[in-house]
Amino acid sequence: MKKEKESYNPEKIHKKGSNPIHSCVCPNCGYEMPKNKGLPCSEMSCPICETKLVAK
Repeated sequence: MKKEKESYNPEKIHKKGSNPIHSCVCPNCGYEMPKNKGLPCSEMSCPICETKLVAK
């Protein structure tokens, strides 16, 4: 029995250097905000409790 080829799905392909992270979250209070392109989540602080954000 032959295995069927998987159909092309552009949503499954990430270009080299692309970032699939879409939001940043505060590990302390749970505040969530959209990811800013070119700025890592770890360089942003939560506006509520000022804890460094982490990527989701």
